[in-house]
Order: sequence, then C-alpha cells, then structure tokens
Amino acid sequence: MSEENLIKVLLVEPFNKPKMITIENNYQAISVIIYGDVDEYMPFEDDVALLCNADGKRLSLSASHTVTDTETGKTELIYGTFILVCTSEFDTEYHSLDDNLIDKYMNLFGK
Repeated sequence: MSEENLIKVLLVEPFNKPKMITIENNYQAISVIIYGDVDEYMPFEDDVALLCNADGKRLSLSASHTVTDTETGKTELIYGTFILVCTSEFDTEYHSLDDNLIDKYMNLFGK
C-alpha cells in the first residue's frame, strides 16, 4: 500500500465515538468501511463530504446520526457507519481532513 494513496478520515460508527483513521483513497476501501455502495453527501459549510451506505435505511442499518444541511436547513438521518473526507463539489478526488476539521467534526459527532 503506497503512502501517497492514504488519507486521514473521520470514522463515525453508530453507538461509538468518532475516530480518525487512515485509509486507502479508493472506492473499494471506502465501500468495505461503510458496508456497501457509497453515497456522497455534502451538507456542511466546509469542503467536507459525508460518505455513507447508499442503501443504509433499506438494509436496516442502525440509525447513526442526524445531519442538518447548512444550505437548505433540511435534517437527514444517516444509517450505518460513515466517514468524513475533504473534497469540494468540483473536485473528483478525496483528500485528508486537516487537524482543525478532524477536531471540529469529532466534537460535532462525539456528542
């Protein structure tokens, strides 16, 4: 595994405190973590994407957290494990979260 292909992400699992992990930056590694097909959701003011199981509700995965979209104000319930990565709406790649973003979202999802 090449170190240049690794990214720092925040792992959020139902019933557990979030934690920073390092993963391979590819679809297969992400889909293993979230147990299925990846759905990308960008509800935050930062360039941070929430990657979750696209069929989490249908598969009856445990309800994990609610997330409120900063643009629309709409609240969504996320099912199952998800990860947070750095990206932008025009970027086609995922990047490591910096320490400030890790701290911010650990606090948000650690409650």
